[in-house]
Amino acid sequence: MRLRLRVVLAAAAAAVAAAAAGNSTMLDLFVWPNMAGSEFLRTYFEEVPVLVRQREGSPLAGVFSLNALDAVIEAGLNASHPAKYRLEVGKTLRLVKRLERDGAYFSAQPQGAAVPEAPDLAWVHSAFNAGFSVVLNALQLRDATVQRAALGLEAALGVRVNVNLYLTPPGAQAFEAHQDWMDGFIVQLTGRKAWRVYDRLVDRPRADLRYKPRQSQLGAAEEVHPLP
Repeated sequence: MRLRLRVVLAAAAAAVAAAAAGNSTMLDLFVWPNMAGSEFLRTYFEEVPVLVRQREGSPLAGVFSLNALDAVIEAGLNASHPAKYRLEVGKTLRLVKRLERDGAYFSAQPQGAAVPEAPDLAWVHSAFNAGFSVVLNALQLRDATVQRAALGLEAALGVRVNVNLYLTPPGAQAFEAHQDWMDGFIVQLTGRKAWRVYDRLVDRPRADLRYKPRQSQLGAAEEVHPLP
């Protein structure tokens, strides 16, 4: 099983460095002040969602600034960048918009002529301004502090941790309601976003059980508003 952190980690660099020395300390940073990491593992992990709000003084603040995002994208799209860290449009760098067609919702990415032969930062900005969310996968390969935070969670949870960043324009939505096969920590870095959380349809789904449920299957949603 693999744990994916669904938004970028946000932990202060000093806190991450300190947590790297212990197995559970990094997890404690994520669930503070609601509980200790041990209680999270005992009561919530792989069982039920939990919302943790960390306001002023949060240990989860400052590890990755959106001001650094342009540099990460620009370097990753540079053809001379090492292949391991290069961004590939449609895979490690995705631009996604939720669309409605024939009464159904689906997630669309730019196709064909909409994707230039040599994508650059200006093209990403243009797509974002047109309502596409920017999805940057495997951020732990592109930022040292994020990598230390991910490794700390791996030690605490005993599963592989991958960090993805989602940047959504105002009033937009990237994905329709769906079910993932991995567990996720969602960390709101900045701005506001409403998340609709539905009852699970499959208990602990495998990777081959990913699917888009029909609207009639979803039932009532609980709307959650995490704050940065």
